[in-house]
Amino acid sequence: MKDHATLIDALMTVARSHGSTHFLLAGANVELGTPVFTKLLAAPEMTGRFHLLGVRRDVPDLLAALDLYVQSSAFGEGFPNVVAEAMASAVPAIVTNVGDAALIVDDSDRVVTPRNSLKLAAANENFLSQPWKIRTAIGQRDREKNCQ
Repeated sequence: MKDHATLIDALMTVARSHGSTHFLLAGANVELGTPVFTKLLAAPEMTGRFHLLGVRRDVPDLLAALDLYVQSSAFGEGFPNVVAEAMASAVPAIVTNVGDAALIVDDSDRVVTPRNSLKLAAANENFLSQPWKIRTAIGQRDREKNCQ
């Protein structure tokens, strides 16, 4: 459902074009040693760039550390609370068009079709190529919109 394979493929593209970027992944079975992640993150240049955190109870603290939240679900989402939580923390989100995610984000540049790593990578790269001031303003706008 979370489509980690598409997410990792997209983020590896982003990692190659944005050399200092790090990626935090959290959730059930999101750990080193889980076969899907061992296989997906086998490229030596990705060592130390992907941080697999497993289940966490400090999600607000993790969100506060992010510049961008990415949700890559392929199906099965209703109202993905974490997207709204990220945006309420002034963290812009890039999402797949599954469930209500597109309605929450309400920005066609940050909503992509599911299972498309090229479009997911492009949306990430487009956002990350913006000056810090613009990215911060987008986060503040999202916070204001979602906290009314």
